[in-house]
Amino acid sequence: MPGKRTIFRVGNLQRTLDAADLEKSEASGDGPLIEGVRATQRHLEQVLDRFGIHKFASLGERFDPNLHEAMMAIDDPSHPPGTVVYVAEEGYLIHGRLLRPAKVSVVRP
Repeated sequence: MPGKRTIFRVGNLQRTLDAADLEKSEASGDGPLIEGVRATQRHLEQVLDRFGIHKFASLGERFDPNLHEAMMAIDDPSHPPGTVVYVAEEGYLIHGRLLRPAKVSVVRP
């Protein structure tokens, strides 16, 4: 059964894809490599789904200490206090129970 280490690998794959988007690797000939990372990420998420492990949405949600780990509090008058405005690491549930909290930045009161 997949565990926390598998969850971290999904995050690493996403960080790889985010970095590739910033670098515009498609122009440098890394397109097939990036597509391979995307395929690996999709497959890993399917395996996690089979075991009842799902990401939960945090961005724009109200901070919940049962689901979120606040990494930073920021001032942002465009959002209500206590709103999650940045997600550093996605959170995961296993059969409705917390497996890993989302690491987030929250608007300061």
